Amino acid sequence: ANAFYNNRLTSVIIPNSVRTIFANAFYNNRLTSVIIPNSVRTIFANAFYNNRLTSVIIPNSVRTIFANAFYNNRLTSVIIPNSVRTIFANAFYNNRLTSVIIPNSVKAIGNSAFLNNQLTNVTIGNSVTTIEEGAFRNNQLESINIPDSVTSIGIAAFMNNQLESINIPNSVKSIGIAAFNNNKLKEEDAFIYKRNSDGTIDNTYLVSYGGAAKDIIIPNSVTTIGEKAFRYNRLTSVIIPDSVTSIGLYAFSDNQLESVTIPNSVISMGTNAFRKASSSNPNLTSIINTTGRSFYWGSIITGTSSVSAETGTYNGVNVTK
Repeated sequence: ANAFYNNRLTSVIIPNSVRTIFANAFYNNRLTSVIIPNSVRTIFANAFYNNRLTSVIIPNSVRTIFANAFYNNRLTSVIIPNSVRTIFANAFYNNRLTSVIIPNSVKAIGNSAFLNNQLTNVTIGNSVTTIEEGAFRNNQLESINIPDSVTSIGIAAFMNNQLESINIPNSVKSIGIAAFNNNKLKEEDAFIYKRNSDGTIDNTYLVSYGGAAKDIIIPNSVTTIGEKAFRYNRLTSVIIPDSVTSIGLYAFSDNQLESVTIPNSVISMGTNAFRKASSSNPNLTSIINTTGRSFYWGSIITGTSSVSAETGTYNGVNVTK
């Protein structure tokens, strides 16, 4: 470990006797290219972290790419061989990749593995079972085909892309908070619901919104609006149906709402559900509380503690009935 840590290397030849590239081996150098020989089986954490690599071919001897292995480079292309079984957290975080093929050998894509790239095209192999938190967040994907091997999609896994269509198979039994927020999905795909243990859809529980529309009507099947379900969507207006009983933490935070009506069915609202700040609903001035119930509006609007009340003024928001 740390063999060439924090030097100023611009190039390196790795001999074909090497079987393991240990943690931090080339951390924080100035490498622009590297040839990884066929002898290498494992690339450990931070191995090429913070370099200037623009492309890399991973040989088909490599079985595991550990956390942060190629974090913060300038990769525009990468070839992942059919020998790799796991791509760990942050493996290709903060590069310039525009496309990637995840081979059929891979079973898990780790947290933030491809976060902060420029991906427009991704092929996910048909052995992947888990797409973890933030795996493809902050890219430019317009479509994605999720194979029916996948059982779990993590928190914010596809947040902040350009998705216009998605295919979520019935094999998926778990969809994380805000998994598809801030995309451009058509209305029929825009509302993402919780999955039951058998893969069927529970359309009473909304976990994510990824629609192109910014003036929305929430379907009247919904009883629970999950944590962060509408966060970062730049919504300008929302109609909440009187089927809704619960609104989760940060559910409508970081939007552009100006007024909201809380239907009389609502009995609970989480902290920062309608957060107002300079970057979060800055023009929100009115909330109409039709429930006849008292809530902790200071917490709901500003995240600060407050007494329970039916009406009042909080950070410039007039709560009336």
